[in-house]
Amino acid sequence: MSHNMVAGSLLRLTHKSIRVPLLKFTEARSGVECDVSIGSRHTILKSLVLGLLGQMEWRFGALVRLVKAWAKAHSLNDASAGSLNSHALTLLVLFVLQTRPVPLLPPLKAIFPGKGDRVNKAALAPADLLSAMDLLRGWRDAVPENTETLSELFLAFFQVTAPLLKLWATGLEQDPLAE
Repeated sequence: MSHNMVAGSLLRLTHKSIRVPLLKFTEARSGVECDVSIGSRHTILKSLVLGLLGQMEWRFGALVRLVKAWAKAHSLNDASAGSLNSHALTLLVLFVLQTRPVPLLPPLKAIFPGKGDRVNKAALAPADLLSAMDLLRGWRDAVPENTETLSELFLAFFQVTAPLLKLWATGLEQDPLAE
């Protein structure tokens, strides 16, 4: 379902695999493409969590935009064509920033304690977001400051994800981090 959209345009999608209403549009001035999902509480909560993390660390949003621009330029940001979607790329960026020698962002279980090893749609409630904001501030105050530049983080993204993306592209199912 690849589409080349003209800036300022709207596209109505009808596809049997779409589970919630979806509006795709391109912002006229910047040409940035956007997908809007309507009616999914879990999608809203996931977006709010990512928004909180973006407010905490400006490099998160900047790196996501940079990676998405790179992926689009290399035809790697179209899930309907078998490549990664924007949410998957965002989660890869989150992983990279969480696993730096001096992390820029905390693991999600640190800001959603008691939710188990996985923060999932069944375990996350809107009230959890309020306590997560306080825990994010506490986490930020407890860790040293990461001084890596955006370009250093962009390079780190490829260093961390290259083995994963290579295996994904070839379809191999093995642990790329195992020695």
